[in-house]
Amino acid sequence: MKWAIKWLLAGALSFGLAACGEADIEKVSDDATSEKTEENYKAKKNLNEDEKLALEFYQVYMKGTDAKAKEQFVSEKVYADTALLFSFGADEEGSDDFNDLRVIESIHKKEEGEEATLVLVHSTDQEGGLEESIAALINGKFVMAYGPFAEEAEYRTAFEDLRSEFKADIPTETKEALANAETEEQEANDVFEETYKVGDNVSIDGVEITIKSAKFTDAAEYGEPQKGKVITLEVAVKNNSEENAYVDNTEFTISDAEGNMHEQYYSYDDTSFSNEVKVGKQYAGKVAFDVPESDSYEIYYEPSFSMNEGEIKFVVSKEELQ
Repeated sequence: MKWAIKWLLAGALSFGLAACGEADIEKVSDDATSEKTEENYKAKKNLNEDEKLALEFYQVYMKGTDAKAKEQFVSEKVYADTALLFSFGADEEGSDDFNDLRVIESIHKKEEGEEATLVLVHSTDQEGGLEESIAALINGKFVMAYGPFAEEAEYRTAFEDLRSEFKADIPTETKEALANAETEEQEANDVFEETYKVGDNVSIDGVEITIKSAKFTDAAEYGEPQKGKVITLEVAVKNNSEENAYVDNTEFTISDAEGNMHEQYYSYDDTSFSNEVKVGKQYAGKVAFDVPESDSYEIYYEPSFSMNEGEIKFVVSKEELQ
């Protein structure tokens, strides 16, 4: 794809600030590979103003810890249409990556009175492994940074499209990062293709969700169920990921064997399932539904913390609920 300035800006706006993040994928840091790769790519000298600005983005905004300096960078040097996206992250902690920054190559283009530059940047992560990224600028203002470690497939595709415009060969590290991300994304999506039963541990992005039990329970004294029965779930969560995960009862829905959806039952005093589960911690709670009698039920859980779109389906029979 031959990139256009209009495409560049539209893409940056649609991907948003989250595109600057990295997916939880394995990074290649083989010493022999890294040494060989660095020998093939020499840092460009005598940088132009766009190339200097690209490096400043990583030094001040991505690695920096000074919120005021980041805010000033956004205010003065980020393209107006994307500045708001970056202003939200100005108080974030600086990254341990983007070390040994160097410009490898840049591409400049004029189109309909506007000028855009793509800057190919090499750096090392905190383990010393080579990383590539592309800084995009329009009319001397920073617009967006693209890299192969993004969580969203659309963003990684955008990086690949832009990377193909450069003459420099694509390093093994970049190829493997993209391949690993695609594999992990497929594995994550496969979770949503399975059907589970009560007691199964289902891992979504490192967060384990388990319906420990599902039973018909007596109605509360002043809360007669409209459909005739109440199903109560005991749900447990264990956060093995690297980020806090918010879970809530509204992420659960239920249908009967005929495909009819039913509402939750809120009359119990001890039914609660809503919390932010910290990294390495666990949480348990209850979710109840107002349902008619049915031969079986399908319980759906749609995690809000996951970047992968989908829902987990559990099936439970009437006999299992007794």
